[in-house]
Amino acid sequence: LDLSSILCGGSFSAVRLMNSHIFQLQMFRMGLTRRELKQFNTKRLWSVVLMENLPQLAIQGYLLWMLKESSVISISSIVFSSISMLVTILGLATDREIYFNEKTLIMSVRVTVEDSQGRCCSLKKTLEKDLAMLLE
Repeated sequence: LDLSSILCGGSFSAVRLMNSHIFQLQMFRMGLTRRELKQFNTKRLWSVVLMENLPQLAIQGYLLWMLKESSVISISSIVFSSISMLVTILGLATDREIYFNEKTLIMSVRVTVEDSQGRCCSLKKTLEKDLAMLLE
């Protein structure tokens, strides 16, 4: 996970990748539940918005006020930091709303087939794999 954090540019992207089940490889099955992923992503609000963007905005605003001189770069930086904060907060609020309004369905299917000699064979593993590919 440490190496993937470095390669992905942060722990939030790394956890998402390591829990993605990509290519159905075991190394990408971290095993976090959706609730655990939501709790982890909520930490993004605190770490990115409150600990990075908000102090940056405060320092930039203070310097602009003290110097009483603004440039296109400093104003653009403030605008884009504000947009980043807004998008992060709205994204987390949307994810939370979707999570609490989401409905789930548990389904169970058993399929048996007679082979050429009249014996019943269970196709559970094949059916599970095919259904998993269809539902992803």
